[in-house]
Amino acid sequence: MQEGLLFIRDLAVVLLVAAAVGGLFRKLGLSIVVGYLVAGMIIGPYTPPFTLVSDIDRINTLSQLGLVFLMFFVGMELSLGRLRRLGLPVMAGVAITAWLVFNFSRFLAAALGWEPTVGLFLAAMLMVSSSAILSKTLGEAGMNHEKFGRRAIGMSLMEDVVAVAMLTLLTTKVGGQAAAPGGLLRVLGLLGGFVALLVCLGVLIVPRFLRRLARASDSDLKVAAVAGVLMWVAYLAASAGYSVALGAFLLGMIVGETAFRERIERAFTGVQGMFVVIFFVSIGMLIDVRLLLQHWPLILGIALFSIVVRTLCATCALLLTGNTLTGAVRTGLIVTPIGEFSYIIAQLGVTKHAVPDYFYGLAVGVSAVTAFTAPLLLRASEDVARWVEARQPRRLARAIETYRAWLDVVSGQLQGNSFWRLTRGRIGQVLVEGLLLFGVLGFSPMLRQALDGLPGVRAAVPALNLAYWAVVFTVALAMAVALFRNLSAMGMIFADAVAARPLRPAIEGGIQFVAAIGLIAIFWALFPLPVSGWWSGAVILVAIALFLLLFWRRLVRWHSQFQFSVSTALDTEPTRGALHPGKSVREEEWGVDLVEVVVPEDAPYAGQSLRGLALRNGFGVSVVAIDRQGFEIPNPGPDRALYPGDKVLLLGGDEEAARARAFLEQHTTAKGPHPTFGESSLETVIVPPESARVGRSLAELEVFAATGVQVLGIRRGSGTLLNPPAAERLLPHDRLLIVATPQEYNQFRAWLAG
Repeated sequence: MQEGLLFIRDLAVVLLVAAAVGGLFRKLGLSIVVGYLVAGMIIGPYTPPFTLVSDIDRINTLSQLGLVFLMFFVGMELSLGRLRRLGLPVMAGVAITAWLVFNFSRFLAAALGWEPTVGLFLAAMLMVSSSAILSKTLGEAGMNHEKFGRRAIGMSLMEDVVAVAMLTLLTTKVGGQAAAPGGLLRVLGLLGGFVALLVCLGVLIVPRFLRRLARASDSDLKVAAVAGVLMWVAYLAASAGYSVALGAFLLGMIVGETAFRERIERAFTGVQGMFVVIFFVSIGMLIDVRLLLQHWPLILGIALFSIVVRTLCATCALLLTGNTLTGAVRTGLIVTPIGEFSYIIAQLGVTKHAVPDYFYGLAVGVSAVTAFTAPLLLRASEDVARWVEARQPRRLARAIETYRAWLDVVSGQLQGNSFWRLTRGRIGQVLVEGLLLFGVLGFSPMLRQALDGLPGVRAAVPALNLAYWAVVFTVALAMAVALFRNLSAMGMIFADAVAARPLRPAIEGGIQFVAAIGLIAIFWALFPLPVSGWWSGAVILVAIALFLLLFWRRLVRWHSQFQFSVSTALDTEPTRGALHPGKSVREEEWGVDLVEVVVPEDAPYAGQSLRGLALRNGFGVSVVAIDRQGFEIPNPGPDRALYPGDKVLLLGGDEEAARARAFLEQHTTAKGPHPTFGESSLETVIVPPESARVGRSLAELEVFAATGVQVLGIRRGSGTLLNPPAAERLLPHDRLLIVATPQEYNQFRAWLAG
């Protein structure tokens, strides 16, 4: 039988068995991801007599294909904008958690007598949680909009970045690139350069490409074009010595930053699910069930170790970043499940013979145990957090409060520091420009070799070489000029901040001299020169001096145009984030839940308005947003109707939200994907005593008609009134809980003060 027909047969087996086993796991209330892995083990080559797919090469092809699409969709969920909005505390919490888990895991590996490389793979497997399993667990419990749930999702998404970085480093390590002197530093620099190059070029090219593609009404054309670009970027990442996962993940982050994200997601509806299934089933096919059964005590032990260590490390990290003990414990308990990246890391180690063969089974077994315990830990998280808080020593409680107050003071001082305000924007620019310089110089030889492979190129090698390296030198020098100018500006600001006027020129000159020497050293180390020895330094100096003398202004102009294009692309292509509490809303203060509901296809109330449904009066909840076919309707008015497929975000107390959800989900047969809501947030506003609105009822004020803002709660003294009736009057110093965009929030405050 032809190879192509065999591949089609294998694909048919994979999809059919996955549908059957996955459906069974869904009915049993178990993780469907584990169901796909079990389906793979059933049909794979290591489970006779049901070996339906036996060719390892075809299995690996399926795995790589599924991996590319899985990482693309994971990247779209994160996006560059969402990465920025997660904020420094979440990033710091993830970094501390990863570092602690890494070291504990290496210690466990050493205690088990494993080699350092095996311990490194084990640490990488346990460092990251599964965003897919975590999102599903929180969604099924209706807790993905609670603050600790959002924090957990944010940490999980950031851990995806950690996983991609670890996967890339492990790929280079097993390839021997990190073993050379200074190899790790070079690998990290080249990795950063590759990421910076791909992201900067991507934000310039991809939005333009998608705008042209959006003119085509044929969704098949959109899928084909985007999938082609995805495959090409994944191939480039693999050709550069990294995993296809890195290229797919970065392209997903870039696409997620554009305004076309929802269109791409809708165009890939069905395709996404199919390739995710293919990936997990192909991973399952590579698991030897006999090894899984043989090492079950080890699997249970490492699963227990992972749950305990990840919980403790995440809790400590969140406390260090200024979270409350209750919030830290609840978040730490639910970031325990490991998943998709752990399978990929284990697959890499087994394929490269860096770890024992049973590591496939180890990764799957630990993931299955942690996925099974995740809902149990989620339900118990509130009780556990209360138990821990009630039994914490008073000294510890005072220390935590003192530490949080100190963080607030430091944060305020930092925001008020003139040096920090003037340089914080340039720090990111310096980092990106340095990585771009490293990437241009580091990957230019690889690109030159690729050009040599093109037909007809070898005949023109001398002329092509000269032109190619002239272009590389010019682009790299433009990056170096930009880097030098930013460092010089930071040096001037630093000198003004710390030194008296007579000493400032000397400090500025010293910083400029060190920056110039460092940049020349980078060129000397990375740029291929026709001579060696000390002559190479002279050649570099002469070339740089001539270029700067002739093209300084042009290089500065090129850099300014490039920087403007990148910042414009990022600023004009906003993404939509999740509804979140504003700065004025504390976690424990209001005691409300945000619950997502999908209106079923056969809903008996379809087409009725919110006024007719009387959700506020009948159930005590408010509709704060509606997502309709990818378009958000924030703060919907009472005349807004609900239709099948609408994704509704409700706010109310625990019992009220549960009853409203049960009412809206009647006759539901299937739940759609979780919606994404925009920049609306929950905010608290205090009623000024001198306000003209004091003493008037909500009905008289017609708040929504006047401002477009819903009043969801009133805090008066020690009492809280959620979803207040229209007859409720505003009193001085009332604290109002509202949902609003930043613009609506400012307008409401001005209206309330009037």
